[in-house]
Parts: sequence; structure tokens; C-alpha cells
Amino acid sequence: MSGQRRYDATALYRLAIIQRARQLGFTLTEIRHLFFGFRDITRASERWRTLSERKLAELDDLMDGIRAVRGVLRKLMTKCQCDTLDQCGKGIFQNMNRDVVAKALLVSHRHREKYPTSG
Repeated sequence: MSGQRRYDATALYRLAIIQRARQLGFTLTEIRHLFFGFRDITRASERWRTLSERKLAELDDLMDGIRAVRGVLRKLMTKCQCDTLDQCGKGIFQNMNRDVVAKALLVSHRHREKYPTSG
């Protein structure tokens, strides 16, 4: 057979799934889970739904991080009046504690939104 391998349509379909999953940002581990991480009777739609929910949550977290970085960059562009990097470093160092407290409050608020208490 002139050194060529022949594959059936199932192999092509699986490759199409893998390619699409990679385009959507799924890792190889996540793709492996799509194929082998569910009971055999689990429908493909349920597998995609489960993995998509996780990926969307991950993307939401990334977008939150990107928004935060954009905000800091905009703040630097408008607020920074430092003449030297030493002045800049001092300002950053002094604001670090405030940033840590603000981040802790944000995490606490998100936790309350996801897991509200009654009363």
C-alpha cells in the first residue's frame, strides 16, 4: 500500500472534535476527559455541557483579571507623577497592603454571591 495508513471515518470525527476543542482553548487533559472522563452512557451533549461550564467559569476569572490589569494600567497612565523609579517603587510598596485588602474583600464578596447565606 505505498506506505499510507487508512483511517475510518470515526478517526476523522474524533480528530475534528479534538481540533475544535483546541480552538476553544481546551487543554489536552480536558480533551482527554471529554473522551474518557465520563461513564460510557453519558451523552456527548452532557460531556460538552460539563466541560463548557468549567471553561466558561475559567474564562470569566481570566476576564476579571484582565479588567483589573487594564484598570491598573489606566491608573498608571493618569495618576503616576513619579520622577524616578525609586519613587515609583515606594508608592507601589505603600499601596501593596491596600491592594491585598481590596483583593480579599473582592474574594469575600464573590464567595457570598456564589454561596449566599439565609437570614
